[in-house]
Amino acid sequence: MSTFIFDFDGTLADTFPVVVDVVYEISGVPRKSEKEITELRGLPLLSAVRALGTRVWQLPLLILRARRLMLPRMRGVEAFPGVADALKELHDSGHKLFILTSNRGQNADVFLRAHHLRHYFDDIVSVYYGNVFYKVYGLRKLLTRNHLDAKDCYYVGNEALDLRAAAHVGVRGVATTWAGHNRERLAEASPFTIIDQPKELLKIAHE
Repeated sequence: MSTFIFDFDGTLADTFPVVVDVVYEISGVPRKSEKEITELRGLPLLSAVRALGTRVWQLPLLILRARRLMLPRMRGVEAFPGVADALKELHDSGHKLFILTSNRGQNADVFLRAHHLRHYFDDIVSVYYGNVFYKVYGLRKLLTRNHLDAKDCYYVGNEALDLRAAAHVGVRGVATTWAGHNRERLAEASPFTIIDQPKELLKIAHE
């Protein structure tokens, strides 16, 4: 059986609209048009937040504050279409499921419980910041405390940094496009594979 480690934002949960609203609330930057916001979905999250009009030096504190303000809104966050069914089938087939996120673990937990998905996951590891360094640290922490062998694991994520972190620790990186990220940009990070729908995880699991 395989082990699947999932990124959270943009992979399981469509938190982008909530992030945008919270950033506006905190920063006070002028609101962009719906078309402009849609175009930002294809960017890495930190780049998208920067493109909203925030300054680079504001990002670390802004992200930390945003995560706290997201908590009461997490029950209303949507799961991407097909995610719940794919997770159920993976779990029921005996595969182990985990989450590594740069969001707060509590935010992920509230979302999962709201969608009746929490029982599918053995562990949730949260890291301080969404970059390669912290994702590598988080992957190693998750592997160690759950006694997992990296070569038996997949890390499923929607950003190139997720794939680079996976490669750094010897985990197979699976890139997802359903949050709107650019397939060619993801391919540059040399993932194990790129998938367009959650149900494709089942094919990977059965290979």
